[in-house]
Amino acid sequence: MVAASNEDFVLGFLGNFLLYLSNHYSIHLRNSFIIVLLIHLFEAVTAVLIASYIGLTLSAIAKWFKAVFLYGIFSLKFLLRRLYQVELARQSGKGAKLGVPRELKQE
Repeated sequence: MVAASNEDFVLGFLGNFLLYLSNHYSIHLRNSFIIVLLIHLFEAVTAVLIASYIGLTLSAIAKWFKAVFLYGIFSLKFLLRRLYQVELARQSGKGAKLGVPRELKQE
């Protein structure tokens, strides 16, 4: 068995391509990673603000932060849909009952 060198990277063409990128464009890759990380952080902070506005519990807010930080806009769209439902309920005079968990509702 022969050890893999830089010329014969384990992942084949994809490995050689990634090795080329890391050797020639490492600064660009690092900057792109930092930009994407900041975008996800901004989305997660936005999710915290929306979840607290809706009236979710602290544990639910933390879960939304984690989900949106990991998955980005694909997770945030579900929270935005919930915000839209809460706002429609507030405008129709039902109040913010959609955002309150069932255990805490007083009927």
